[in-house]
Amino acid sequence: IERAAWASDDPAAQSFLAVAKAWAAEDPRWAARVEHAEARVHYFALRFDRALEAVARARALAPSGSVMQLVCDSTECEILFYSDRFAESERLARRLLDAATSEDPEVVGIRAQACQRMAELSILRGDLEQAREWRERTLACAEATGQAWRVRVAKLNLGDALFALGRE
Repeated sequence: IERAAWASDDPAAQSFLAVAKAWAAEDPRWAARVEHAEARVHYFALRFDRALEAVARARALAPSGSVMQLVCDSTECEILFYSDRFAESERLARRLLDAATSEDPEVVGIRAQACQRMAELSILRGDLEQAREWRERTLACAEATGQAWRVRVAKLNLGDALFALGRE
């Protein structure tokens, strides 16, 4: 679902989502993940209000204190950032940094995203040195996830920060 949404193939993402919703109707343990998938479909299609509604439904279905709660917060943080709601996005990113302390790879990935968001907020404020520090934290988290794509992106972003600061 997410790959189709990321590739801007909304019809395919919606089709896959319909199948997932049918499966979740038979096995409600998947309901929160399916609602979250719907949030991602709307997010990638820039339907931010609908994405936030789906995140709220996913959060309501997720067990309290679960990784899924953190996943919902992380997605909401992204949506708020790209909706130019920077203070709210920062509040959620800081909350995620406090809450996402497990070494579970999914949780470390959430921590990496929160660090990334803090770096982007620092850039918007013009604090490139702070952005570099957040980019370094992002890279450390990315490496801990073991996900090559995440490490590549983090290294490129750190390189951009170093270049902006006149460093190699």
